Amino acid sequence: MSDGIPHLALVEVALCESGEKPHAALVDINMPAIDGYGLAREFIGNGLPTILMSSDVDDHRRDRAAAIGVLGLLEKPSNADGYAAFAQRVLELIGSFEKAADVS
Repeated sequence: MSDGIPHLALVEVALCESGEKPHAALVDINMPAIDGYGLAREFIGNGLPTILMSSDVDDHRRDRAAAIGVLGLLEKPSNADGYAAFAQRVLELIGSFEKAADVS
């Protein structure tokens, strides 16, 4: 399961059963046995806006994330105090995307 495709299939099944589409996916770059970039590409290719996250954000990761068209790359918070700001930034990225989509 190195490319995330089996996980994409699970998400598709869950979406079909629920009848609802999520606003966006939040994907960690570094997951055991899954390429987060590959999973993000699949989500984006299936019309699901995606935000990547990592505990180690650098220019290389930002460039790679931008190249696949994610909404953003966020650094995971390292402590409890950072989670509120992290969640707020996720909501801002989703809101910006939805606002831009409404204008188009």
